[in-house]
Amino acid sequence: ESASKHRQSILWSPSTITVITREDIYASGATTFGDLLRRVPGLDVYMGKFDYPVVGIRAQTDFRNNLVLVLIDGREAAAELTGFTLYNAMPIDLEEIERIEVVRGPGSTLFGANAYAGVINITTVADRPEVRGDVSFSEGEAGRYHVFARARGSFALGDGLLSFSGGGGVDGKRAQSNLEEEQFEIYRAHAYLRYQKAKDLDLSQHYGAVGGIGLIFVHMGDLRPTVSREHSVMAKAEFALSENTRLRTQFYYISNETELVFRSGLWAYDLWIANPPTVCWHTQALDFQFQVNSQLLENLLLIGGGYVHYTFLTQENVELIVDDELRGAGFIQAQYSQLEVLQLTGGVRLDLNTDTQLAVSPRAVAVVRPWPEQAFRVSYG
Repeated sequence: ESASKHRQSILWSPSTITVITREDIYASGATTFGDLLRRVPGLDVYMGKFDYPVVGIRAQTDFRNNLVLVLIDGREAAAELTGFTLYNAMPIDLEEIERIEVVRGPGSTLFGANAYAGVINITTVADRPEVRGDVSFSEGEAGRYHVFARARGSFALGDGLLSFSGGGGVDGKRAQSNLEEEQFEIYRAHAYLRYQKAKDLDLSQHYGAVGGIGLIFVHMGDLRPTVSREHSVMAKAEFALSENTRLRTQFYYISNETELVFRSGLWAYDLWIANPPTVCWHTQALDFQFQVNSQLLENLLLIGGGYVHYTFLTQENVELIVDDELRGAGFIQAQYSQLEVLQLTGGVRLDLNTDTQLAVSPRAVAVVRPWPEQAFRVSYG
């Protein structure tokens, strides 16, 4: 779904994509996102610092983790202040993931900022007919430990199905020496409530929270949070406008409070420069998105949408050029299929930002399937 924002065979995908299922995650034995993503062809995963995986696609890799867009049920996972993605400090556990789709190659036409090298789209929501609970515990090398518990289930409600899930846990590493900097501990909680009525209606409410201690990598020296907590609330709706047209909407609010201290003073060429003060900030963001899928003809699908994202910031001991940021975007994409062997995809996105220049992201793709199980793709993005 991530390569074209609608469900289709992976052989018709307009982008190179890898799908990781719940069964794949269990079979992998992975205990962190970095471990899991190492299995994906074309992905580069490095450990820049302990518990700070650096993820890139096709050698488009940066220690700031801002060239690959990570989505959790449609919400951006990057820290609002920096644009970094902290893979080991996300509000979800590997046990909660039902599906990951990794798009390799430019995804800005559909997803905009940070989708420069690709997109990692994480889905936690899945139908669970029976009510059940899950508890997991593990401990491993280097003092690592992991605890997670969850309850979930579904009930019939009128003509539809009401599903719920709620869980939380802790993931960390005990210090192996007297160096406090080695310690890492993340607390997380995630819950959702979802109502589905056949293909006509799909409503969901999501909540996530995360906090903890560890090291955060920056170029001028590592930072350690003394206070770090984030919570988010998201509502999503999808319903049929007509037999051939569907509307998706999404709104979320996210808040992050952080106090950081530098791990050491600033030095250059053996000269002491400064002992930086504690850095404090509070970021809040509001995000609204919509998307319309319309099957205009039997072989022509049109997808369009847009979004508005507003971030506001208060800080202490941080000198910033601006405190607020407003982003807006609109995109349109058409998919045309001919003779069951050819599919053409074309689209363009326009991004506006109060702090940067106008950005235009085009895409054109041709997929040819001369035989049922083989596909050839030529694309530009």
